[in-house]
Amino acid sequence: MKVINNIEYQKLTLLLVFFSLLNMPIFTYAQKALKDTTVKDSTIKHNPKIAVICSAVVPGLGQVYNKKIWKVPIIYVGLGTLLYYWDHNNKQYQFYKESYIKKDTLIFGGTLVYGSNLIFWRDKFRRYRDLNMIGAVLLYILNVVDASVDANLFDFDVSDDLSMKIEPEIKSILLQKNSSIGITCRINF
Repeated sequence: MKVINNIEYQKLTLLLVFFSLLNMPIFTYAQKALKDTTVKDSTIKHNPKIAVICSAVVPGLGQVYNKKIWKVPIIYVGLGTLLYYWDHNNKQYQFYKESYIKKDTLIFGGTLVYGSNLIFWRDKFRRYRDLNMIGAVLLYILNVVDASVDANLFDFDVSDDLSMKIEPEIKSILLQKNSSIGITCRINF
């Protein structure tokens, strides 16, 4: 089994992150305005529970239900990357664990590795393995939460006439001789 040193591991990680970023969409579009604002059939509604269940059963299916298909590759690239590194770190962990049990001496990066150094590398790869699994679980949970939030905001109306105006204003108080100066913030929707 070939053992890679830390510099090669960092280079491999940077390459994987770089190619993952290349797969992200370059152009994004805002929500398109609805042509007809009236609801034709009030019985058909977007159900957030279905989006959560779909996304919990199959990661990304809730995003497809919410018509946010562009998020699916991000979920699978993230999960695939984390699970790949989990597998790699698990193999390294098992290798160093077995080497320590057998009391082997290894050559690693031109130096001899034995005894407490084997424990160091074993613990290091176990930590990386555990962090990768925690990251995969968090990404899975984020996938479900994202499907829920998108489903709850699916019917949210974003119209073009949203505006906010900040204007100076002078107010005079009735039955008193003094007035006050302030700023008014008006939100039209």
